[in-house]
Amino acid sequence: MKTYSTSKDWKKLFKENKTIFKDNLKTVKSSFSAFNANVDIITELDKSFPYKFDDTKSNCIMPTSIDSLKDLKNALVHSFVYGKASELKIENKELYQELRRKLNFKAKRIGGQMGIVANTLSYLGVQKVIVFTNLLSNDLAELFNDKVLFPSIKDDNLVFKKAIECGNPNDDTRVNIIIEYKQGSKIKLKDKTITIPRNNRFIISSPVYKSNPLLPKSLLRKELFQDLKRVFFSGYHHVKEKNVKKVFKEWVYQLKMIKQFNTELLIHVEYVDIHKKWLNNELFKVLKHVQSFGCNEVETTNLMKYLGEKKLYDTLIKSNHSPEHLVEAGNYLMKKFNFKRLSIHTLEYVMLFTEKNYSISNEKLLHANIYGVRVVNSKALAGEKFLNTLKTINEQPFSAVGVKAANKSYKTPYNLIIVPNMSEKKVPVIYTVGLGDTVSSAIFYAEEV
Repeated sequence: MKTYSTSKDWKKLFKENKTIFKDNLKTVKSSFSAFNANVDIITELDKSFPYKFDDTKSNCIMPTSIDSLKDLKNALVHSFVYGKASELKIENKELYQELRRKLNFKAKRIGGQMGIVANTLSYLGVQKVIVFTNLLSNDLAELFNDKVLFPSIKDDNLVFKKAIECGNPNDDTRVNIIIEYKQGSKIKLKDKTITIPRNNRFIISSPVYKSNPLLPKSLLRKELFQDLKRVFFSGYHHVKEKNVKKVFKEWVYQLKMIKQFNTELLIHVEYVDIHKKWLNNELFKVLKHVQSFGCNEVETTNLMKYLGEKKLYDTLIKSNHSPEHLVEAGNYLMKKFNFKRLSIHTLEYVMLFTEKNYSISNEKLLHANIYGVRVVNSKALAGEKFLNTLKTINEQPFSAVGVKAANKSYKTPYNLIIVPNMSEKKVPVIYTVGLGDTVSSAIFYAEEV
């Protein structure tokens, strides 16, 4: 089957998209996202960075968590070598505090998939942006956009207050350390000097837990979901191994309840790969109860390994995540979990699979994906104040690799949309955190326009 967008004039389509989405997402009545929001503190890999890497080899293996300075160096070097965005939880609290003291932080922003998504949707004009997180400290609450709402129960009635007013002084604050690095930076390693291939970031995930992907029972009621069309769930990974089976069993129960409240609701889960087999094994049980899923090309590749598809995993690695083999992996995930839609984002293009009888036309899906590309590149250039940049983003060049991928034909039993991204080599990306979550959520909600 050919992709819907084969042989299209991309400049013309992006120009049309600017007109279609001239009001952004102002016609979208409501959104609901949960569960992970945190504070991100950002530092750069520059001359002031307190650690050297001349004791670390270029072929080091990515650890599964950060328990020591050696783990951290291995994780960072692995990220530098491939220029791939990565996230690992830090288990060593003493090292975490040392990093908080030693690193030179230049900015503080809202982080976590839900936090980033909620603020982005609010800036894009969604009429009612609702969020929930089990941890909402005062420090975190103040980073939400003024229009973002938080639900609670008062006199047995569902009420909404501004999230910035709902902080709890007794809640812990999850503070993630973001290390940003630039394309072209040279790093001296034990065996050679490398040049970082692209701008990206490494996330050191806070040691704070207490953030389960569960709603309080008081909020598990029809009123919260009856007027929604789509929900965006993320942040299931802040759970301890000893609790994961119990927590995820409850999560499945809640997902079933939510679908009973609103049978038309589309539930999306955005993937996070923290390289924990026990976590993935439980997540796979959950995914059978959601309709939509989002991940990037590296996560898609790793999912093949976790699901026992070693041959496809090896092929994806050898082909550097080629679009042909990503389509093959997408076909597998759609069938395995019976998804209605699957969004895969890469640095060169975005790819959307939908079931044959999906309720939205291919033309609308094409423009939802184009809009997501425009939004994410605007945010990469300008950060949270990206709306003005969105007006001029079409001036940026396309990725040649992305255009080539979008104009090919692929074997798939599903509807398939591929849209080229803008050129990572020519677009001067400044902000790297949360871009995957941004493009995934922008496409998801743009389908409603």
